[in-house]
Amino acid sequence: MNKSEYSFGIFAMILTLITGFLYAGAYIGIGAQVFFLDVYGYYFLISNIIYFAGTAILAKHFYQKGYKSAFYTLLLTAVSTLVQMIVLYKMLSDRSLASIYFTIVIFLLCSSLAFGGTLVFSKASRQKWLKPAGILILISSSLLLFISLIALRIQESSTLYMLDQVSRWVSLSTTLIPIFFVLAFQEELKSMNEVASKIADNRYVIFKFLLFVAFVASGFLFVKDSYMSHYWQGKNQERAEQMKALFEEKTFVGSKGDSLNYLLLKPLDFDSTKQYPVVISLPYAGYEASAALILSENVNRIKYPSYIFVPFCPDGEGWGGVPNTPVIDRLVFEALEGLDHEENIDPKRRYITGVSRGGYGTWHFITERPDLFAAAIPVCGEGEPKLASQINDVTVWAFHGEKDKNVPVSGSREMIAAMEAAGKSPKYTEYENEMHNIWNLVSDEPELWPWLFSQRKE
Repeated sequence: MNKSEYSFGIFAMILTLITGFLYAGAYIGIGAQVFFLDVYGYYFLISNIIYFAGTAILAKHFYQKGYKSAFYTLLLTAVSTLVQMIVLYKMLSDRSLASIYFTIVIFLLCSSLAFGGTLVFSKASRQKWLKPAGILILISSSLLLFISLIALRIQESSTLYMLDQVSRWVSLSTTLIPIFFVLAFQEELKSMNEVASKIADNRYVIFKFLLFVAFVASGFLFVKDSYMSHYWQGKNQERAEQMKALFEEKTFVGSKGDSLNYLLLKPLDFDSTKQYPVVISLPYAGYEASAALILSENVNRIKYPSYIFVPFCPDGEGWGGVPNTPVIDRLVFEALEGLDHEENIDPKRRYITGVSRGGYGTWHFITERPDLFAAAIPVCGEGEPKLASQINDVTVWAFHGEKDKNVPVSGSREMIAAMEAAGKSPKYTEYENEMHNIWNLVSDEPELWPWLFSQRKE
C-alpha cells in the first residue's frame, strides 16, 4: 500500500467516526425517530459509502500484512453490516423483512466478536493500535449481544426501556473504534520510505473531495433535523405538562391488580343532572395527546362540553397495533367502564382519537371493543384489515399524509378499503404531499369537531 491509500484510509476512518458519532448522539436524543427524519435516507447512504470505503482500505492493509484471520473476519463483518443495512432499509421503506432483522443483528454482533478476537489474539495484535481496537470491539459487541438476548426474554416494559437506553450509550462508545485504525495507518505512514510515499499522491483526491462535500451536506442537514426533532419533542412534553394542570390526575387499579394513570377533565360548568360525552385521546407518548390539547382550550370546552380522558402511555408500551410493543388496552377498557359508575358519562357518546401510536391504538380499540365507542378519528395510524368487519356501529373519519414515512399511508388506505368491503361507510381524508405531522391540518378541518360530537351510538 502507498501513502495515498493510507491517507485516504485515515480520511475515511475520521469521517466514519464523525458520522457514527452524530448518528449515535441523535439516537440517544430522539430514539427511533431518527429513522424518520427527512434527510435520513441520504445520510444513511453517504455514511455507508464512507464506512465501506474505509473498510476496503483496512481489509487491504490486513491482507498485505498477512493478517489473514483479521482479513476474513473483517470481510464477514462487512457483509453482515451490508445485509443488516439492506434489511433495515426494506423495513423502513415498505416494512418487509422485519421478522429477520433481529437474527441479522445477532449474526452481525457475533461476527464483530470474531473480528475483535482476531485483533486481540492473532498476529494482528503485534501492531500496537490494533489490539486496543479489538478490546473495545469485544467489550461493546459482548454488551450489545448480551442486551439483545436478554431483551428477547423480557416482557416488562420498564426493563426493556432501560436496556434500550443502555444500548444507546454502548453504541456511542463503538464510534471510537476508528480512532485506533487511524493511529495504525499513521504508524504505517511513518515507516514508509520517501520514494514510496510519493507514489500516486493524487489518486484519491477527487474521491476524497466528493465524499467530503456529500458528508458536509448530509451531516449538516442530519444535525439540523435531529435538533429540530429533539426541540419539538421537548415542546410537546412542555405543552403536555401545561395541559396536566387543567386535569385531575387519577389512578385506576385493574382486575388483575395492575394500575393505569390517567388524566380526566370534567365539562366546564358541570351540571350533575346531565350526561356528557367523553373523548378518549390516546397519547403517542406520556400524556402527549393532540386532541386533548385542543379540546381542553376554554373556547372548545364552552362549545363542546364533554369529559376528556387521557390515559398515560409508559415508555416502551402502546395501545395496540404497533409490532413488538406491549399492549395496555385492557386496563383502558376497564377504566372507561369504571367511569360510567363514577361520572355523568353518556355511554352512547364515547369518542376515541389518537395520532401516530395513538392512531394505531384508535384502530385497535374499535376493532377490539366496538361496543364501547360511537365514533373514532384515527390519525396516521394502522389497523388489522382482517378485523375491519368487527367495527360495528362506530362511525370513522380517518386521516393520513400521502408521503408519511413514519406510518405508511397504506395503513389507513387498507383499513378504509376493508371497512368499505364489509359494507361500512367510513370517511377518509388524505393530504397530498404531506408527511407524518398533519395534526394541525386535521384539527383545522371545519367540520371535524361538529361531526364528532354529533355522533351517537344506536
